[in-house]
Amino acid sequence: MESDSHVWLNVTGIGRLGDFRAAKTPWRYWLEAQTRFNDDASNRFQTIARPALGYDLSDRLTAWAGSAWIETKGNSGTRTEHRPWQQLTWFPETSPGGFALQLRPRLEQRLLQGSDDTGWRLRQFVRGTRPLGGSAWSLILQDEIFFNLNDTDYGARSGFDQNRVFVGLAYQATRIARLEAGYLNMLVHGGQRPDSMFHVLSVNLFLIQ
Repeated sequence: MESDSHVWLNVTGIGRLGDFRAAKTPWRYWLEAQTRFNDDASNRFQTIARPALGYDLSDRLTAWAGSAWIETKGNSGTRTEHRPWQQLTWFPETSPGGFALQLRPRLEQRLLQGSDDTGWRLRQFVRGTRPLGGSAWSLILQDEIFFNLNDTDYGARSGFDQNRVFVGLAYQATRIARLEAGYLNMLVHGGQRPDSMFHVLSVNLFLIQ
């Protein structure tokens, strides 16, 4: 099994469109920017921009539709991917073990430079957040599993694609700013190639209105 150490840096802004003072509009925006480093965190190999619009179906359920632009640098050059996506974000009322839950199924359509195929991929995300005492700190446990829904000419095979497990801490710095950092373990199914495991230091800044 191949392995490497990464550092992922992410900034995400989530807020409401329209009257920010009343904050009664059901429409939301999502703006995300991410930079990733591989080769023991010595080389910037991937840049991601991911905007979206959302609509509140209820107080706990939001539907989203967006797109991602992804540039990846490899040994054979730089590859660009355009990735439309749709998702539901649900916050159940139950709190098992004191963890506030977030569930997020996401459907992606992957359009890679140099390929005539569209890769369909399902991502199921589960996250639990538990406050630590009465402080601004919280414990985060999450998992995200990826399934390819079809074969493509760029090498994707239907079935299990990868899994990402994250353990970290969150700090609520201000009313809208939250910093999260921790360890992410990513297992990638290699298909005809060996599987890969990546050990990732993940640092995320969320600005949520």
